[in-house]
Amino acid sequence: MKGQALWDIKTVRASWQKPIPELAFRENDQRILPREYQADHLRRFQKVLIVKDQLLGATELANIQKASKYMKKTGGWSTQFKRDEHSGIFLRPTKGRRTKKMTEEEVVLIEESMRQVVNIIWSELFFFLLTEPKNIPYVNAWIKTGPLPGQYGLYHVTHYDCDEHLESTKGLFRFPLYTAIVYIDFSPEVEGGVTWFPEIKQGVIPKTNRLAIFDASLAHAVLPATAPNKTAKRTVMVMNVWDYKTRNEPVELTNGILGYTTDRREELQWIP
Repeated sequence: MKGQALWDIKTVRASWQKPIPELAFRENDQRILPREYQADHLRRFQKVLIVKDQLLGATELANIQKASKYMKKTGGWSTQFKRDEHSGIFLRPTKGRRTKKMTEEEVVLIEESMRQVVNIIWSELFFFLLTEPKNIPYVNAWIKTGPLPGQYGLYHVTHYDCDEHLESTKGLFRFPLYTAIVYIDFSPEVEGGVTWFPEIKQGVIPKTNRLAIFDASLAHAVLPATAPNKTAKRTVMVMNVWDYKTRNEPVELTNGILGYTTDRREELQWIP
């Protein structure tokens, strides 16, 4: 029936006691790097999930919502922000991703509004969740404009946030410290779309201007969403906190950068 939820939360809770069936890999052949190759010591709290409403002020929310409208031309946007050692705030990259589908002014608005959100979350929560904030130089952020209507009724399977280039090239999983999700624009008529954490049996109901921060080593999924019309919105901004510079392939392809960064060579050569 149109408009009816495509999932039952009671069924999900009963069937997802363990996340193994829906993970991108099976327990017997998982390739999670051991603790000495992670950065667990920089995470003050393990297996934590924090939810905060009314994260952004009216101006900041309006800016990021306006910026997200430009992304309909590209389906989203990703940027790596580096923390300035002197001011302690995160800055836009000098060489970021570029596209002919958007003007330079549109790109600046997108990246500046994203940077503003990153710095708000850093000052209000990230900074206090980390044991050594000075050792966190990068935050990778991206915005997704969907899934309705493009992915109507579908969902994001259970997965880990990780160094995606390391995963795709070596099959190894190295986690960021924390992941943050900001629900930028979520139409109230949308039903479902919960961000679900099977390992801790908790879920976050999406709502405009709601923030969820969690230990990035937690598996999570986006449950099916449905809406009575195709104009419904689901726009989210996701951030990963990193203790080193990860590969950013869209930027590398734009600027012709090849090869691994020096500080990742030892990690990439490690074989379990």
